[in-house]
Amino acid sequence: NDITVSEWLLKTKQSERLIRQLWEPLCLATLNTPINQASAHVLAKVLQDSLGKSKSDADLLIPKQALGDLFPLIAANYIEQHGGKVSLQTRAKEIIVQQGQVQGLVTRDDTTIPAENIIVALSPSQSAALLESHITINKPIEYPICTVYLQYPTHITLAEPMSGMTGTLSQWIFDRSEQTPGLMAVVISGPGEHENMQKDELILQVCKEIHQMHPSLPEKADYSLVIREKHATFACTVDNERKRPHSQTDISGLWLAGDYIANNYPATIEGAIRNGKNCAKLLATSLK
Repeated sequence: NDITVSEWLLKTKQSERLIRQLWEPLCLATLNTPINQASAHVLAKVLQDSLGKSKSDADLLIPKQALGDLFPLIAANYIEQHGGKVSLQTRAKEIIVQQGQVQGLVTRDDTTIPAENIIVALSPSQSAALLESHITINKPIEYPICTVYLQYPTHITLAEPMSGMTGTLSQWIFDRSEQTPGLMAVVISGPGEHENMQKDELILQVCKEIHQMHPSLPEKADYSLVIREKHATFACTVDNERKRPHSQTDISGLWLAGDYIANNYPATIEGAIRNGKNCAKLLATSLK
């Protein structure tokens, strides 16, 4: 049976210092969920597939270009090159189902698109809203990720491309100067006091913490930008792990994908890719 990460750490007699300086930041970074709620099973699987395997499996890849250019743009180009169509800014408002079989969907502008198979790859809350008249999807708690971008003079760099921080509001600092000289990105994962802080207050606190850790950086950035993703990921709790749905539904032609669908990973690109490939295989098999 699954237990929380904090229960697991207590059972294995981890010290308070080790929990505070290693396990808490590691759990937030991978599951975006506090240790007193997070699933020990999922964290163990993440550790097994990264630190528990070869050195290359734990490599940290920092992209030199936007993730949108690395993943969705390439996927969209592939679809179009093979005769498919990608419709941007086209929202589905209803899935048409008759006698237990998918018939198509209706977009926000009331355009009907006939279809025998539809894969819904949305966040759990979006999927639940779109499909509420057909199937029930558990709506888990969703937790934020906050990124504070700090622009310093262009000659400013750090010794390492990323570094972790403990005992502070700031959790991770990424040196983005290779892409944009002097740019730093500070990441704060999960729920916390930062959610209630005004933008200027948050920037001031983050700049202060960064300067204390890296005295070579000025006390204040030249300018800054705060991006708050309030519903960045689903909370990877013990309870949610039991309720994650599977790709195949009871409605013929209706399939589910996205990172929330049952797999051994938390809300990550890796989990979404696994679910996408698995869903495509199931659909292809059903067509034979």
